[in-house]
Amino acid sequence: MTFLQPVLLFALPAALIPLLIHLLNRLRYRSVHWGAMIFLVKAARSSTRQAILRHYLILMCRILAVLFFVLALCRPIIGGWLGNAMAGSAETVIILLDRSASMEATDPRRRSSKRAHAIDLLGKVAGELGGRSRFVLIDSVMMQPQEIADASVLDSLALAAPTDTAADLPAMLKVALDYIIRSGTGMTEIWIVSDLQKSNWRPESREWARISAQVSALPQDVRVLLVAMLGECGRNSSVSLQAARRQWKAGRSRLRLVVDVVREARGGNEVPLFITLDGVRSQVTLAAASQNVRYQTWLDLPRDQRSGGWGSIEIPADENNRDNTCYFAYGRDIKVRSAVSGSEEKATRCLRLALAPGGAIRNLECDEIAAEELTGLDPSGLAMIAIQGNLPAATTLEPLVEYVAGGGVLLCLPPDGAPGKQPGDNGASLLGKKWGETDNADAGKSFRVVTWEENDGPLAGTAGGDDLPVGALSFKRRARFIADGSVGVDRDQSPESWRTLASFSDGVPFLLRRSVGEGRVYVCTSLPCEPWSNLGDGRVLVPMMQRMLAVGTERLMQSRMADCGSWKPGSDADVWTARSSDAPKSPEWEAGVYQNGEQWIALNRPRLEDEIETCDSRAAASLFGDVPVEVLETFADRKSSPARGEIWHVLAVLVLALLTTESLLVLSDRVGRPPVGDSGMRAGVTI
Repeated sequence: MTFLQPVLLFALPAALIPLLIHLLNRLRYRSVHWGAMIFLVKAARSSTRQAILRHYLILMCRILAVLFFVLALCRPIIGGWLGNAMAGSAETVIILLDRSASMEATDPRRRSSKRAHAIDLLGKVAGELGGRSRFVLIDSVMMQPQEIADASVLDSLALAAPTDTAADLPAMLKVALDYIIRSGTGMTEIWIVSDLQKSNWRPESREWARISAQVSALPQDVRVLLVAMLGECGRNSSVSLQAARRQWKAGRSRLRLVVDVVREARGGNEVPLFITLDGVRSQVTLAAASQNVRYQTWLDLPRDQRSGGWGSIEIPADENNRDNTCYFAYGRDIKVRSAVSGSEEKATRCLRLALAPGGAIRNLECDEIAAEELTGLDPSGLAMIAIQGNLPAATTLEPLVEYVAGGGVLLCLPPDGAPGKQPGDNGASLLGKKWGETDNADAGKSFRVVTWEENDGPLAGTAGGDDLPVGALSFKRRARFIADGSVGVDRDQSPESWRTLASFSDGVPFLLRRSVGEGRVYVCTSLPCEPWSNLGDGRVLVPMMQRMLAVGTERLMQSRMADCGSWKPGSDADVWTARSSDAPKSPEWEAGVYQNGEQWIALNRPRLEDEIETCDSRAAASLFGDVPVEVLETFADRKSSPARGEIWHVLAVLVLALLTTESLLVLSDRVGRPPVGDSGMRAGVTI
């Protein structure tokens, strides 16, 4: 037997209160032996024995009534056959509803989405429970427990409507467990309704071990029902936007789009693509040689258009229309400015040309500033700052880190120190790290970069699918970027949060990145000039620098793209109006283009939702460890499982029965007593 409120067990000694009162009451009378009373005592001996028995029964009823009352308040739970008999329907049913975009895939047999079919199943089983359970909904977007009348009302709730978001099942289960612990629910059932998309379940996460341990440790009976919406769906293709950037090209302001189309294997060899730009719709046809197609295009913007705008890219309707459209937004036409500061002339010249290779023709400008000018520099209008040389003092680095947190980009390159010599220490470190010793390659040899991020970041492949020739670079000299034990410009003093984007064959990093607020800090451990490397030939340096610059430009252009569901408005006062639809839309869970003053944002479904890999239902059930999980595709196949039921209501009935019995015994005792005037005759009789 376990208890939901074990803290109240400390009140069990209260059951002894009636016994103490009885013992104290005996002290009120004192026996006086009087010879004339001996005849009366003998005459009343038989009735006295009955009175003693009645008084002991009254005392037992009072003690048991207090005992059972305290136990009922502790809410005991019992298992076995009695627990099954007492369990009945679950007191609380918590529904974890997956509202991700993949749940909108349509089953051609039912002609309804997985989400809609799941809601229909939930409504049917709610009717079978007959209103004996309390229902709580936790959806994958709001992640807040919401009590509802029953599951039959889900189809009319906005919290169960389709979305363009992803789901996080471990996080949803954490919310459910917190609710169970905080509310002290009795027997509880957790209904998980999901299509078992692997990216949403994250089976490799360590969180599952903690979740299963928490569920096993709960005192109340918790049942887990996994409603797996795994039915085969019809043909489905998806389109996603990889990049949308306003640039100057060939003397005109243009919009560069990079689009990925993942088509259904049984589809044809051509894919129609509908592109809408500021209300003007056009169509192109892609030749689909494979299932994955990448398309790059440049859209001309009107010469007199200085403000921002929006657009969308669509493919024809199929079995899941939630992944048939992606959106983009572009900011106002601006001059993109950056700055370079360094002590090595050849290196700073290469950096300046990589940041502004076309000069004013491409609307890019790069200024060269001296190291002492960094102290009073106003970086608010700069998209990117590159610093080559020793790190400046902490008083100078602090404003630069604040600039990065606001969306800027900072690139640091090593000082031009002699091989084996450690640069001068000026007492400052950048986010927990600083420049260390400089390595020189052996004669006739060079350092080579062998691993780098090919799918994302500054060294990713081109839009056409070609890899950057990073492996062909030759490095004769490199610097170490090491952890600094002293206190520097670092908000959390965690050097391990740096991410290595590229490394040499011996594991020494070549390119590192760290996120600070909305911006990025990059560190390159070599210089783009002789005698350091051949990085200055531009094949890798130019695309690398331009991609870094693009990150910082988003803040200045006042437009950005984000994943639907992960992006939230800055404050409640911000009013974001949907521009991609005439009907009202919610930026919290609906993809589209939204505007707030001069700010534009394009929200698209997360790319993880395009992944088709799912978890096996047995593998998903095994994530709960020792917790029993029942996997269902329909509630008609539901089986009864051993349960543990609460018996507080049985104890409450026993308390009432004991109090009633005690009352009857007290009344019968008073009926058999002599009149009040004869009380003196009983002075010598004690029980």
